[in-house]
Amino acid sequence: MKRHAKSSTWLAAWALLGAALGLACDRYHYKPDYCEDDSRCYCNKATKTCLSVDAGPVAVDAAVDAVVVDVAAVDAVVDAGPPDGPGTCGVSADCAGDLPICDQARGKCVACLTDDQCKGSAAKAFCVANTCSGCRDRPTGACRMRDAKTPVCGPAGMCLECVVSSDCGETGRPICEANKCVACTADAQCVAKSGANPGVCMNHADGRCATDDETMYVQRTVNCSPMLGTGGTAAVPFCRVQLAVDFASAARSVIVLRGPDALGGWAVTSMGPPLTVVGQRGVSIGPSTDSLLRISKGEIYVRDVTFDGSSEIGVVAQEGSLLRLNRCIVSNNTKGALTVANAGFDVSNSVFVGNGVGRTADTLFYAVFLGVPRLGGPAIFRNNTVVFNNGPGVTCAGASQTVTGLLLWQNLMNDVVNCTVKSSKLTSDGDPKLGVGFHLTAGSPCLDAGDAMDFPVDDLDGERRPKGAKSDCGADEF
Repeated sequence: MKRHAKSSTWLAAWALLGAALGLACDRYHYKPDYCEDDSRCYCNKATKTCLSVDAGPVAVDAAVDAVVVDVAAVDAVVDAGPPDGPGTCGVSADCAGDLPICDQARGKCVACLTDDQCKGSAAKAFCVANTCSGCRDRPTGACRMRDAKTPVCGPAGMCLECVVSSDCGETGRPICEANKCVACTADAQCVAKSGANPGVCMNHADGRCATDDETMYVQRTVNCSPMLGTGGTAAVPFCRVQLAVDFASAARSVIVLRGPDALGGWAVTSMGPPLTVVGQRGVSIGPSTDSLLRISKGEIYVRDVTFDGSSEIGVVAQEGSLLRLNRCIVSNNTKGALTVANAGFDVSNSVFVGNGVGRTADTLFYAVFLGVPRLGGPAIFRNNTVVFNNGPGVTCAGASQTVTGLLLWQNLMNDVVNCTVKSSKLTSDGDPKLGVGFHLTAGSPCLDAGDAMDFPVDDLDGERRPKGAKSDCGADEF
């Protein structure tokens, strides 16, 4: 009903009824009471005479009884006017505020009739019983049907991209952070999502979590496999790293090395797929009478591995290859820690300690030798700790080679030879205040002494950089 006088209301209804009954007749001017049928008025066909309200109650009642009145049509006429009370309406223009929509079937102002009318609120994006409500009031899958980009119903009733990491896929963005699927940054995220096998974040590649199907395992156990054809699984690992390297393929190119027992060294001598080698459970390589890692072809990324105790050079990258080391320790190798010659290299967050004298061609060096890099390959040596070596810490083939964010301390003779040094601290800068495990302690001159722009995203422990205004120099971020 609407806000107009009752007389007006009933007049409108009576007009409609009168039209249906034919009470408002067009009469012939020459014969006012004449009629032929009911199309023009209520007609007494026997006498061809029009009846009117003056014809008496019996005739009128009979006429009324003969007509079926369309009540909805009457209501439509009645409801055409303005509302007669709060919350009632004929059209949505009669409504406002929190109830802006007119439910015309009921003549009532409501919050919504369809989901689309609730788009203005992320927390209440669904129309439930004429009220904008959250996704928890709708069946499972409502968010996905509404928008594939936010398919998950959150605890507060909002449609979100994810709530937990299991809501995210594996390729590129497997981890849920702040209700967004993002690339992984740490192994612990992948362990929490998919378990300990393999528990490897491929943050050096595409940011996905490695899968068990693409992984080979190496560990010295009572049931490890000493030959190709069997083994390489978490349950039956290979006994030697070289077996996994030789068995690698595009489908199985991740190698997990597990301690606590030390493993033997390995060599990459053929052009296979890029390899990812990750150490777990304190794994170490060595001792050995040969180099612990030698790569002459292809590409390899090595993380969280200790190379200790070779009577030769610990790690060697030869012409045409590409070596990436991250969060590794290279220690106590008799003829030097690392040499790269005409190879690409990216070495970060690593520690080189206690290594002896080495030689490459005509160059005598200690600890690290960085030769002319491979054409087009990376030449990165940054945020490494080079300490207590029995000769110069880092030797470069030419001054055009830049080393960045280093901590160099107590290397015999010289910390650096023939390199351009940037944002680093040397022995001459004072005690770096190293603690257990080559970690920085309070008051170290390395705090915020690294490069403001050029630094790895994590440190020796896999923790994010930087934590201060700038990255700290060395392998550890305080």
